[in-house]
Amino acid sequence: MHEKIKDIQNGFWEAYKKFTKSLDIDQYTKDLEKIEKKYAYDPIMRKFCEDLSWSWSKVINGIKERAL
Repeated sequence: MHEKIKDIQNGFWEAYKKFTKSLDIDQYTKDLEKIEKKYAYDPIMRKFCEDLSWSWSKVINGIKERAL
């Protein structure tokens, strides 16, 4: 489980870093979908991804709004 959590967290961090450079919300969404798809078979990790996505959305949307 530890390695899965690490992989998910690193994936979200990479998606965030890419987003802060490009502000491309569509690409950010695609990056998260890849992570979520990877763990779709694992109910616990799938829920973890969903919860992280919800939490990060506030940050991502805030950054996007400030950039406009």
